[in-house]
Amino acid sequence: MPKITFVLPIYGVEKYLQKAIDSLKAQTFSDWEAVLVDDGSKDNCGKICDAAASEDKRFKVIHKKNGGLGPARNSGLEAATGEYINFFDPDDYIEPDYAEVMLGAAEENNADIVYCGMYEETQDRHGNTSVAVIKSPINGVYRDDPCRRVFPEIASSFLIFTKVFKRSIIGDKRFPAVLMGEDGMFLFNVYENDPACIVGVNKPLYHYIHRAGSISGSYHPERVDDNFYLSNEAKKLIDVWGVNDDKMFINELRYLKIRDLMIGVKNIALSPYSFARKVKWLRDIVKTNDVEDAIGNIPTDRFNSRNDKIKMFTLKKKLYSITILLAVMNQMKAKLLK
Repeated sequence: MPKITFVLPIYGVEKYLQKAIDSLKAQTFSDWEAVLVDDGSKDNCGKICDAAASEDKRFKVIHKKNGGLGPARNSGLEAATGEYINFFDPDDYIEPDYAEVMLGAAEENNADIVYCGMYEETQDRHGNTSVAVIKSPINGVYRDDPCRRVFPEIASSFLIFTKVFKRSIIGDKRFPAVLMGEDGMFLFNVYENDPACIVGVNKPLYHYIHRAGSISGSYHPERVDDNFYLSNEAKKLIDVWGVNDDKMFINELRYLKIRDLMIGVKNIALSPYSFARKVKWLRDIVKTNDVEDAIGNIPTDRFNSRNDKIKMFTLKKKLYSITILLAVMNQMKAKLLK
C-alpha cells in the first residue's frame, strides 16, 4: 500500500499533462501512486496516461465516459489505495518535495489534513508569467476541534490541491456533480467529520496556473437560479456543529454568502441576457437567502481585490446597475487580454 495517492482528473490538457506527470516522477519521496482519470478526453491525454503507466507502475489509469470534474475525482478516490490522498489538477505541477514535506507534517502530528502554500502563476496574452506566493491559511499544528477554532482562516480556502487528506477522514464524502464550487462543497463536507488535527505548512509547494479559457471564465446557466452552493454547504456544517448562534460563525457565513454573490454577478455578466434582465437578477437575488443582511454586515475592506471592494461599495449603496456594469466591463476587459 503506497503512503499517498495523487488523484488527477484529466480532460483536454494534452499540452500540460506531461509536466504534471514529470513533477510526480521527480518527487523526493518515492512511496506514492497516481490515479490518472481520463474523463473521456478527446485529445491525446489518454495516450499520455497509458504511456506513463507503461513506464512507471506507480501510475494507474482509468478511462471513463466524460462526466465532469467531481465524478472524475470520485472515480480516482474509489481506486486509491494510499493512506493519504491529494487531488492534483493536471494542468498544474508540484514542487519535488511536495509529498515529502506534506507527509512528514502529517505523520509527525498524526494529522487528518495538511495545508500548504502555493505559487500562483498568471500568464498574460504575450506569454509572460507573473508569480505570486500565496501562504497557507494556517501555520502550525491545531488540535481540539481545530476546524471550529480556525474556521475564519480555513472557511474560504477552497483550493483542494494545496491539501493532503488522511483517507479515513474523507470517509464516504464525495465531490458533488456541479461545474463550479465543488472543491469548497467537498471541504465543508469533510470538515463535518471533525478532524482531530490539522497542520499548516508555511511553504509554497504547489504551482497553480491561471490560463485563458478556464471554466471560471465561462457562463454557467445553472447558477442563475441556484447560486449559493458554498454558503449553503457552510450553513449545513454550522448547523451540524450547533454553532449557528455564534457571532464568529454567523459573520463567516455572511462573508461566504457574499463570495457566492460575487461569483453569481460575474456569471450573470457573462450571460446572453439583456442588461436590464441582468440588473433585475441582481436586485431580486439580494432579497433572497439573507444576502441583504450579509451585504449590510460585511465591511468592504474584508475583500482583497480592488474590483470586489468597488462592487461591494455599490452593493451597499444599492447601485445595482453600476454593479452589473462594472462586472460586464471586467469581463470585456478579460476577453481583450486573452
